[in-house]
Amino acid sequence: MSEEIDRFNKNYYRDKFQQFGDAPTGVDWKDRESQFYGFQYIIDTIRFYYPALSPFSIFEVGCGYGAFFEFLKERKIDKGIEYFGIDFVAEMVEKAKSIYPEIKDNLYVGDFKSFQSESRYDFITGSGIFNVKEHIPQDVYEAGILETVTIMFQRSEKGTVFNLMTPAPDYKDSRLYYPSLDLFFDFIYKKLSRKVVVVSSYPLWKITIGIFK
Repeated sequence: MSEEIDRFNKNYYRDKFQQFGDAPTGVDWKDRESQFYGFQYIIDTIRFYYPALSPFSIFEVGCGYGAFFEFLKERKIDKGIEYFGIDFVAEMVEKAKSIYPEIKDNLYVGDFKSFQSESRYDFITGSGIFNVKEHIPQDVYEAGILETVTIMFQRSEKGTVFNLMTPAPDYKDSRLYYPSLDLFFDFIYKKLSRKVVVVSSYPLWKITIGIFK
C-alpha cells in the first residue's frame, strides 16, 4: 500500500502544480502566509531544542518549487542553513533549480524512502506532506506516515521536524488526514525517541512535531 500512497501523492501534486504553477496553491497551500507559517514553526522547533546550533543542514522531503528556501532567503537566515530537498514531481524540482540556481546541485527528484546519499543531514523535515489522504484508508495512510517519519529520523544526524493537521479542528474535511496523537506518540516514544517537541500555538489548524536524538 506504500506504493499506492506514493503514486497518489505524485499524481495529486503534479496536477496541482500543472494547474497553479509555482505558487502556494501549486503545492496545495491556501496562501503564502500559511505556507510560511509552516516553515517558521519548523525553524522555531529546531531553535527551541538547539538554540545555539549554527550552521546546520536541512533536507526537505517534498521540497516542491523551493518555497522553503525562498522563506530562508526572505528571513535572511539562508547563510547559516545549508538547504537540500527532494520531490516526486520532476517539474517542481526543475522549477526550483531555475529559480534558485545556487542550490540546483542540492535538489533531487524521486522518492525519499528509496533515496541513496553518502551525505548526512542534520535535520530532515516535511511541511504539508502528510495532509491529503483522499480515498486511502485511515489506517493505511497512518502506517505510511509512520514509515516515512521513521526513515526521516533514522537518516538524520540530529532529528526530524514535520507538521500534521490538528486532531480536533472546528471543521473536518473528509479528504484530509487528522492524526490520532495517542497512536503517534506511543509509536514515537517506543520506536524513535523520547526527545520530542510539540508546537500547536500558531494560527493554523496544524501541529509541528520535532523528534530529536
